[in-house]
Formats: sequence, C-alpha cells, structure tokens
Amino acid sequence: MKYLLFLLLLPTLTIAEEKKSGLSAENIHDLTVMLTPAETKKQQVAMTLSKEWHTGLNKFLAETEDPYLLSLALFRMVNDDSMSQGIRTLKGQDKKPSNLPAEQIAKMVNDLVGNAKQLRPETITLLDGICFYPSVLPYCDKSMMINSRLKHDRLNLNSYLQPLTLSIQEKDQEKITKLLNLMEKAAYSDMHLYLLPSFQHAIKNYATATPMPQEVVDNELAFYQKLKSPSEEAKASRKKHMREELMYLIEATTVMSFSTPSFRALVNFCQENKQFQSQCIQIADIMIEKSRDEISTMIGYNIKESVFNALNKPEAANKVKTQLNAYKEKRQCLLDYINQHRFDDVPKGIELDRIRNNPMHTEFENFIKQTEYLYAQRIDQTDIKNPSYCLAE
Repeated sequence: MKYLLFLLLLPTLTIAEEKKSGLSAENIHDLTVMLTPAETKKQQVAMTLSKEWHTGLNKFLAETEDPYLLSLALFRMVNDDSMSQGIRTLKGQDKKPSNLPAEQIAKMVNDLVGNAKQLRPETITLLDGICFYPSVLPYCDKSMMINSRLKHDRLNLNSYLQPLTLSIQEKDQEKITKLLNLMEKAAYSDMHLYLLPSFQHAIKNYATATPMPQEVVDNELAFYQKLKSPSEEAKASRKKHMREELMYLIEATTVMSFSTPSFRALVNFCQENKQFQSQCIQIADIMIEKSRDEISTMIGYNIKESVFNALNKPEAANKVKTQLNAYKEKRQCLLDYINQHRFDDVPKGIELDRIRNNPMHTEFENFIKQTEYLYAQRIDQTDIKNPSYCLAE
C-alpha cells in the first residue's frame, strides 16, 4: 500500500514547492482510497504476505555481510516504524507504542560503527540517521557516531552539521569556532540521497530466489485501478508491468525516505554572529558551488544573503538574491518540463527516475539529463520543445 501512496503523490511531488497548488480532487479521492484499511479477507491476506516478503528482504540484506546493505535493512525497519506512525497521524488516530526493537538496532549500529575499519560515506550517513531516530537515540553511542562520520566522510561539509548543532546548543564557543574553521575547508557538500547499485542487485537476487507473491501484485494492481489520477494508458501499463514497478518502487520509496540534515542551527548562527562572517560566507559558497543536493545549494544562497543583510550590505545581498531566483527559475522550468512529459509507460518511467538518482552528477545536472532524455524519446512529436530554453540566461 505504501508503494501505491508513492505512485499517487509522485506527480504532485515533482511540482516544485513554490507552486502552492495543493492536491486536485482526483488526488484527494485517491488518497482516501489509499488510506482505506484492507476490508476483505483477500486484501488482508495480501497485506500479510507483503509484510512477510519485505521482512524476508530485510533479513536477506542483513545476511549479506555488506555493511551498506545491513545499514539499509536497519533503515528500512526504522522507516517502516516511522511510516506506520505517520499513516496513523494522517488518519487522525493516536500513535501506538512502537514495536521497533530499538535497543537491538542501536546495538547493531554501535557494533558496526565501532568495529569497522572503513565505512563508505553512504553507509555512515545511513547509520547516522538510524542512530538519531528518536526511539533508537537513547541506546546509540552518539559521540562515537559523530566521530566516526568525521573520520569516514571528513571532506563532506554535512558531516559537521550534527556536532555544530550540539555545540551551539551547549554554547561551547571553542568547539563552534573549531568546527566552523573545519567546515570552511570542506571539499564538497553531499547528503548522499541516492542508492548504490548493490541495493538494486540485492533486490533482484532476492526476488529471483523468493518472488513476491502474486496475491500481493494483484492486490496492488486492483487498488491502482480504483484511482482517478492515472490515465488509462498508465493503468494499462501497470497491468503488464506491476511486478516490475513494485520491485523498482522498493528503491524509490527508500530514497524518498532518506532524511535530510538540519541546517537551522548553522543558518541562525550565521545570521546572529557577525564575527564569523568570513567562515559563514565560505561555507555558503561551498554549498552553492560544490553541493550535489539542490536543497543545500538554495540554503547556501540564503545563508550568504542573510550574512550580507546582517552586515548592512544591501547591494551584495540583492545580488545573491537575484542569483538564487535565477537558479530557482531554471530548476522550476526543468521540473515543469519533466512533469509535463513524464511517461505513463512503466519501463520508460523507471528509466527516467533512475536518471534522477544517478550519484555521479548533482541533482540539478540530473534534472537536465532527465529533460534531455524526455526530449530524445519524444523528438518526433510536433509539439515537443527542446528543454535547453530552461537554461537560457
């Protein structure tokens, strides 16, 4: 069911936040369908089988002895707990006590972080998010996690955000100064909001050995057919490719669930402490020029503008604001193009989405590559425009 919820919201989510259009009547109808509990015995059986299959996938990931895949298994468990509570909130229900084995998960995280000589940045980022999940946090070794992230991903500006936030809360001026000096020397900013190919291969291997039950696929398809938002072409494609899409959506929903670090403490500190203007501007420039993630880029512009405003330099602040608006306009144009020309065909839709999650490029570059892909696929259509107009100065 969570995969259908993702399918329902995906076209809406591709519209940038600046457009406050909200959900259409069709979206609202479909959201109601998604939040309706399983009513028939057939639906309940399918839901149980789906849960068992995904539990089996987590076990398979954990048993590979790959730290990255083990971290993803733990993340999926934590995310399922978070999503379950979120669905109850959407339904207006009280939160239930969590069944998440938080202490056991924290022990696995602590053991993995403490014993590993080397961890990929993507792995330590996942473990960091698990460690600071509210129900896991009391059992997790926070200091070890922070130090490990600085060790394994020290050139990444994002690795310093958590210790900076804690230092600001503790009003430890010496630590704050040290951290800001390290941050201004960072080589890049990367939230690691993507998946490594090993996860896709693991899903394929598990699904080959243990196919998702047909009852689950049929149940998801039956619900999809009830929706009003999708076109008839989209529904016809799901009849052919529902299993393929469900396999891909394991990846897609995982990426969507990745948490983003909080920049609030950094933003507020830079606004309120003029004596650190040099470090703050340098940090902002790293975020603007060397971020993989579009959120970091935009926050970098905001930090830089706020510092210039605090220093009473309106011309410099307005220049930065103009640059941010130009970036947002190009971004919006690319997203509108993608949303307008998105495929109803499942295989092409999957290929398009995988372009967006390519870790070899920035998110903005991937938006461009998505529009180029769509243009190449639809170039024979008389009404298709070359998306290069989005990047015109």
